[in-house]
Amino acid sequence: MGDVRIPPAVQTNSDGKLHSQHRQRWVSLLTVTTIVIALVLVAFGILYAMGARDTRQPEVVVLTCMDHRLVHHVAGILNARGLQGRWDQLVLAGASLGVTQTLHPEWGQTFWTHLALSMDLHAVHTLIIVDHMHCGAAHLLFPDTRHDRAAERAVHRSSMTDLADAVRTQFPSLRVETMLIDISGKVLHTD
Repeated sequence: MGDVRIPPAVQTNSDGKLHSQHRQRWVSLLTVTTIVIALVLVAFGILYAMGARDTRQPEVVVLTCMDHRLVHHVAGILNARGLQGRWDQLVLAGASLGVTQTLHPEWGQTFWTHLALSMDLHAVHTLIIVDHMHCGAAHLLFPDTRHDRAAERAVHRSSMTDLADAVRTQFPSLRVETMLIDISGKVLHTD
């Protein structure tokens, strides 16, 4: 076997200790590295404590159904419109159907309260109502829609139109858009 060359920076003296000049360099390097890491961590801690996160204000509030299958589709649609991180979300079973139905009037009250809150806190200027096909709430509230896609589409469009009109009456300065999507996220209708 050949001789193994030990780099000068790690050579030891006869008692197995690093030469003092090399040890001093390593200690200095480790000290500087430790100080830099500590400063970076402190800076991140201070920024986090100060709330230095995305400071953009929401521009829109979005009413969506509670269906878990929609979350990433709705986010994708809004992000594609340049709204990433700039929207508040109101969630009710059935979206517009949840507001306009009469079986659970407290759902509608919750919507109106939260819409006003979003406008007060974040000065949103647009409401986007997103209903979807194959909606469990639609099927529970309107059983004839369970196997009739045309009937389900008509119920959603009617409900979105009624809600949009009511919002425009209550908040004339708020712009309102409606959107019906299928469960895969494909936009079927916008208004």
